[in-house]
Amino acid sequence: MKVDIIEEAGHEWALYGMALSYKDRKLNPEDWWPSQRAKAEKRAVILAGKDGGHNKFLESICVWLDIEAPRAWWSEMDTYRVGTTKQSESTMHTLSKRPPERDDFEEGTDDYQIQGFIVLWEQVKSDIHRLKMNLPEGFLQRRVICTNYKVLRNIIGQREGHRLKLWQTFIDEVLAQAEHPEYLK
Repeated sequence: MKVDIIEEAGHEWALYGMALSYKDRKLNPEDWWPSQRAKAEKRAVILAGKDGGHNKFLESICVWLDIEAPRAWWSEMDTYRVGTTKQSESTMHTLSKRPPERDDFEEGTDDYQIQGFIVLWEQVKSDIHRLKMNLPEGFLQRRVICTNYKVLRNIIGQREGHRLKLWQTFIDEVLAQAEHPEYLK
């Protein structure tokens, strides 16, 4: 599994929006915001851990991730669909283009499964239906997902210590690469 955060955006505006609840509407925003930014940063760390609407500013911090993971992991990741979009490599358009190789599968995929799929591919490579119905769960697929800090916080809260060890890899990589990991735990 490979996880790369390729971009983050919206932190400044998320803090600004959060701070508006303390702004007198008579104040000019351009004059007011510079004096409030440091307070907003401190408040954000406190509010990030308070669910129930107090941390809604996290929804405004967008994150794009480039993830290569086995289909077994993707089927679980598909649980997180609100606030997340995905674009992926297509098995429909690429599976029959070249013979599968060992490095097309996640480490730990049984060699028996891989060899069985290679034999099937050689026999029916033009039958995409049969190939897809017999594709091992360890087959790697790359997707770019766009999500936000609130979704990532939810994933981390639900999947930390999960028995599918790939979740810990995902969590560790996100926390290591995020610009503001303090909001995610």
